Amino acid sequence: MLIPELEDDESDEVTPDLYQEACWSVISAYFDEKGLVRQQLDSFDEFIQMSVQRIVEDSPQIDLQAEAQHSGGTVETPVSCIVLYLYIYIALLSVHTYQELAPKLSCILSV
Repeated sequence: MLIPELEDDESDEVTPDLYQEACWSVISAYFDEKGLVRQQLDSFDEFIQMSVQRIVEDSPQIDLQAEAQHSGGTVETPVSCIVLYLYIYIALLSVHTYQELAPKLSCILSV
């Protein structure tokens, strides 16, 4: 899509008004073709597929150190553990109704 004002102007100088008009023409054309919802969905998909993994990769390892336990006059060696997340996998979420889950939840909630 060409802007008539830009076609007729033979100078290489683009005024701020023409520049802004051209920007809004491009933005409008994008949303006319893709729609606002499509842009939001594409942005979310990119976040899930790329950004979340980068966040995980940039996160440092987690060092867990238990407190020393005193039992029977001796000090036990504390347990330590290192947690390092490498790859993520996001599974599809199943949607269940309350009627389907109520029998399973009642035994958990009654404890």
